[in-house]
Amino acid sequence: MDVLRIAPSIRVQNDQISMMGKSSISVMVDDRQILLSGEDMINFLKNIKLDNIKSIEVITNPPAKYETEGNSGIVDIKLKKARANSWSNTTRTSYIQAIYPSFSIGNSFSYQKNKLSLLFDISVSPYTRIYTNESKYDYPKEYWKNNIYNKARIHPISGLLNLGYDVSKNLRIGFQYLGNMSHLKKDKIGTANAYNRGVGDLKKLIQTTADYYNHSFNGNLLKKLDTLGKQLSLDVDYFAYKADRNNLLNAEYKSYLWAVSKKEYIENLNLQKINNFSTKIDFDMLYEWARLSFGGNPARWYLTANSYEEGNPFLQPSFTSDVEVSHTYSKTREGFGQLILHDLQNDIQSFIGKNYYDYDNFVCSEYIQHAVFAWWRASAEASIYYSETKAYSEYLNPQYYEYN
Repeated sequence: MDVLRIAPSIRVQNDQISMMGKSSISVMVDDRQILLSGEDMINFLKNIKLDNIKSIEVITNPPAKYETEGNSGIVDIKLKKARANSWSNTTRTSYIQAIYPSFSIGNSFSYQKNKLSLLFDISVSPYTRIYTNESKYDYPKEYWKNNIYNKARIHPISGLLNLGYDVSKNLRIGFQYLGNMSHLKKDKIGTANAYNRGVGDLKKLIQTTADYYNHSFNGNLLKKLDTLGKQLSLDVDYFAYKADRNNLLNAEYKSYLWAVSKKEYIENLNLQKINNFSTKIDFDMLYEWARLSFGGNPARWYLTANSYEEGNPFLQPSFTSDVEVSHTYSKTREGFGQLILHDLQNDIQSFIGKNYYDYDNFVCSEYIQHAVFAWWRASAEASIYYSETKAYSEYLNPQYYEYN
């Protein structure tokens, strides 16, 4: 996470990642998208150690092959590769003392010999995080005072494995694993006090326990078709995610003016599982007049053309103009949504999952770069995107019944 703070155009604030001028951002590791978001993504990034990162690429106008939607940007984290004909092992520890202590311990092993390369890393880094807030409001007839105290204890375990083998000079196969497991225990204590007229106190205690895991497996193949730069790559990916949450709410309200006291207890259990399998094949074809990149997977297609021409370096100053035109189109049929039925009389909520929308997305982007002089390179980029959601199911209107 810390290395993203110094990346250009990237903003990290309150454990939220954003890109300047973009409505959303995707995170990739070695050109492979991470299918997480929110706090799950933050925990995943915190467990990628700085020692294993080679570089970070910020793509503000992604080509079509990356399958972004709308006005999105990409952060691609490149992991280090093992040095040729060598091995190394590093054990690391750290300790930080704040209001609550935190520490981490991990081990990294890399190996490269002849046709085989290996990188393995595992780490454990438990920590405690707190958040406090006090707010006061002065009204003509009332004075409010609110206090919030949140304490979260997180125990994550993460692992990384990169394995590569050169079958021949023109064929390389590889395997990558990225995984993270964590246990979360969070206490949220909130109090709200109102003084003078309508005196009342509201106290809430929310206790959350959760267990998470995510495992990402990738098998890849890279085949060189000739010595000029033509190649194809094949990726097979499997992603597994599970979140098991238990939320307990204890609330107590007191009104000293009316001598009323009310207590409320709510338990919310949530279990989420995601399993995703995908394949993708890419071709990179280099010719004297153009460089073509194209490929596809069972759900999407893309086409990217990079055209250029070069002057004669012996007869005139050499120059290069790169023109890239990217366009994507994606369509979601029968998108999954959720409708809620609420019985106020018995305080029961019923959740109904229903397919109720179609989603269309179109993106067109253009990037032009030109070396005017040896010391001056000009570039311009533009993008147009359009998205539309069509609902074909009527939303349920809430209806309440009261019997006396």
